[in-house]
Amino acid sequence: MRSMVEEILKALKNANLLTEGTLVMIKGGFGKEVFNFAGEKVESNLFARIAAPFALFTSGKYSSEYCKMGRAAHAANDDAAMMFGSKVKCLKGKAPKTSCLLFNEGFLVVGRFPGELVAAAILLEKMCKAEILSKKIGKIRRLPAFLCAIERLAYLKIYSKKEKENYDQGRRVAEADN
Repeated sequence: MRSMVEEILKALKNANLLTEGTLVMIKGGFGKEVFNFAGEKVESNLFARIAAPFALFTSGKYSSEYCKMGRAAHAANDDAAMMFGSKVKCLKGKAPKTSCLLFNEGFLVVGRFPGELVAAAILLEKMCKAEILSKKIGKIRRLPAFLCAIERLAYLKIYSKKEKENYDQGRRVAEADN
């Protein structure tokens, strides 16, 4: 499990999304385990309502700025629509169940495997960047909600299916080796 955490933290660092407040949650055989930015096991209630096997709390340059506005981030490209649907809500004082912006704090993303978790974090940071920078060049063109729903369904049923199968196969091989 530690190697998975180290892999996730390294990917976040490469994407400039690793901060001292970063937390990674992994569901294991003994329940949820939470690790800080240094890979040390810590206690946190932030993930209490999360059902996904992987979750992460962090913030980047643009998400830190955007979450102060208290608004949802909307999908403006197909990647964001596939990962999140039409928008990512901003919560104020509520315990999250799924990917969201946390007012004045950063964001939380969930995933079924580490690669999806990191991709979600990078995409949400890019969504925030698009929302912020669009103010300088003109209004952002959001994707229609029905198209986002189709994109999300296609991602879950087709595109990510092979990635999830590869991850599960790799886990079975690693467990057999131990």
